[in-house]
Amino acid sequence: MQVISAIHQFAVTCASGDGITNAMLFTQRLVRECGLASEIYVIDAPQDMADRVGDYRDYRARPEELLLIHHGSGNPLESWLKGLACRKLLVYHNITPEHFFSPNDPAVPVLRHGREQLTRWHTWLNGAIAVSDYNYRELIAAGFPPETTITLPLLVDLASLPLGQPLTALPPQPSTDPAYRLLFVGRLAPNKNQAGLIAALAAMQQRSAWPVALTLVGGGDDATRRKLQRLAEDHGVADSVTFTGKVDDAELQRHYQQADLYISLSEHEGFGMPLIEAMAHALPVLAYAAPDSSIADTVGEGGLLLTQSDPEVAAAAALMMLRNPGLRARLIDAQREHLARFEPARLLESLRDFLAELGMAMPELPASEPCLPVQRRWRLEGPFDSSYSLALVNRELARALQGLEGEGEVTLHSTEGGGDFAPDPAFLAEQPALAAVSRRASEPAWYNASLRLCYPPRTTDLAARHRLIHSYGWEESVFPHEHAQAFNARLSAVTTMSRYVSRVLADSGVGLPLPVVGVGTDHLCDIAPDEAALAEWLPEAEADDAPMTFLHVSSCFPRKGVDVLLAAWYTTFIADDGVQLILKTFPNPHHDIERELDAWRQRNPRGAPVRLINADLSPEAVRALYRRADALVAPSRGEGYGLPMAEAMWCDVPVITTAGGGQRDFCTPETAWLIDYDYARARTHMGQFASVWAEPRVEHLGDLMAEFAARHRRGELREWSAERRRAARGLVEGEHTWAAVARRTRAAVEALDALPALAPRPRIGWVSTWNSKCGIATYSQLLVTPALANQVTVLANRDVELIAEDGPEVVR
Repeated sequence: MQVISAIHQFAVTCASGDGITNAMLFTQRLVRECGLASEIYVIDAPQDMADRVGDYRDYRARPEELLLIHHGSGNPLESWLKGLACRKLLVYHNITPEHFFSPNDPAVPVLRHGREQLTRWHTWLNGAIAVSDYNYRELIAAGFPPETTITLPLLVDLASLPLGQPLTALPPQPSTDPAYRLLFVGRLAPNKNQAGLIAALAAMQQRSAWPVALTLVGGGDDATRRKLQRLAEDHGVADSVTFTGKVDDAELQRHYQQADLYISLSEHEGFGMPLIEAMAHALPVLAYAAPDSSIADTVGEGGLLLTQSDPEVAAAAALMMLRNPGLRARLIDAQREHLARFEPARLLESLRDFLAELGMAMPELPASEPCLPVQRRWRLEGPFDSSYSLALVNRELARALQGLEGEGEVTLHSTEGGGDFAPDPAFLAEQPALAAVSRRASEPAWYNASLRLCYPPRTTDLAARHRLIHSYGWEESVFPHEHAQAFNARLSAVTTMSRYVSRVLADSGVGLPLPVVGVGTDHLCDIAPDEAALAEWLPEAEADDAPMTFLHVSSCFPRKGVDVLLAAWYTTFIADDGVQLILKTFPNPHHDIERELDAWRQRNPRGAPVRLINADLSPEAVRALYRRADALVAPSRGEGYGLPMAEAMWCDVPVITTAGGGQRDFCTPETAWLIDYDYARARTHMGQFASVWAEPRVEHLGDLMAEFAARHRRGELREWSAERRRAARGLVEGEHTWAAVARRTRAAVEALDALPALAPRPRIGWVSTWNSKCGIATYSQLLVTPALANQVTVLANRDVELIAEDGPEVVR
């Protein structure tokens, strides 16, 4: 066994970003980590590589050294290489078949020369390394002995890839496109088949209600670009195709991060490094397994392979992948397993074993950390550092999931609908445990599920096996179509605050799993009331003359029904009735509560007192408010959940609320006092046609509050309300804790893995006139395209004839 003292490398040329050059630099790093000398030599180095490679004329071969000769085209130094007094191995990166070039292309003779060299080099080389199984087969066919030839992908440097790197949300631009984003990376060349991708894009746009766009990253000559641009114009998709040219590493990574699917119809690849780069970015891969290519070897089980490059087939497969989150999750699992075969330590060990079989000994391998990132269960995204209701949900669920799963399984990232933002340093200083969870979110990791809750809801830039909007709330009866379609396009599921929200989303076209997880209320449990914090707004009354206190806590948006509450209040009570109403809100541009309250006071100078707190309060002060309250009143027109009602129940305060909305999950006739209502058109800034909300009846609300006040005056309020308060407290303590929300969230995500990878295809019954001289009949025929024919059953008269043999089934 000969102990080798150095492993040097040679290539005809090199260039920054070139595949062979990257392979040489990666191999050099591995060899040097073993303690061996390693230099790279080329015929002519470009200026930007001059400090990293040497001139081949400076190489002095020694018998105990090994030279790796990288081969991808004709080599003009065959005689010089053959005469070097050292061990020599070929590293074969493949030679593009010349039929992909025009006969007069100057590259053809060079490529032909390189293939001719393969047929005789096995006579003087000590062995060969193929970077793919496809290349291995070419070497064997060229005469290389199997016993001295190996497949070893010494070109995939996992350490250079952003494995598990958290995505950064950019601020939205005016031209932000919600389309599915298809990506291909490779030079503009016939064998890369960008033309087929453009045709596939056109086919996808015809089949998909959701827009689709294609980004082609890579340089090329102007003539090829113009030809492809004209092709895009001919297909009517020119506005949906972006040619970036060559890009730097940072921009390339951003393209991978923003894409929804990596698609390749390339007809020849020696390896296909962008396929691995896509997997490293958790980007699903769809590729044509061309017979004259290594793509099938490179992709392995980490992607979906096509057996033909037909654009129509590619379009159907691409839409199938985009529309089936279960398939996406399984592909990401397979990608992660596939990437493990490229761990540097594993490649280096294979090289060492191969050299030993050839009689060459390398030093013992150094210990090294794996490149693949740590796997975590949960990444929560959204605001979490304020009194904002969404921030409360995000941080409390993060705490509960960490308690359920263990430290290190949960991270918390600060973002909003408009992009990422830094959390408040003062908040982090006061909450060291949450600060640690937040810091962990910036570390590379692979996640089982990313859960986001922010406004407006944003579905892009979520990197995980499962992508969810979590604990979602909606207050009207119609959900915006654009949001529903965005949910369908990119999410695995939406967990909701209530059955009402799930029903509205389903009725509005969200076709995803919509499990109800609820909201927790026990964040109040360890908060001590701070009466002093209320002194600025509320005087402390003596126990003997304390008035009956109704409390309302909300944003005072129109849907919260404060106008209904004030109308009922001023028509029911006067100053001598021994009652008071506390309105707790916070400053925001969507209410004008001061002006509204002043108007009521001027019209009713003898009205019962109303005290307004229009400010952010500490949790301790809010807890004190609940302690002062004799009843919480919430005549809301629409609630996704109704957290103040649940908090009041936790604090043993009876609740008066509207009988319709998300609060009905816990506000029942057994746990609360329900206000009758009528349906009315929703008057909100959302502008959803036909959206309605529950309009509480002023008279009934006044009657309920009057009964509460009468019971209080007689000293029997607590006893009278005890049964419902006990039932309410038991319900929220048992079902509406953050631990319960975390358990339901975990069960919802686990259920996704039990679903089939492909959603069942819908069966459609079509009731219409059919084969007659009628506009409706013609319209029906045009809608039932051949692509839908096997999904549609036409219900028709007995005398109706089939329009075409491949048409839909007709039931008479």
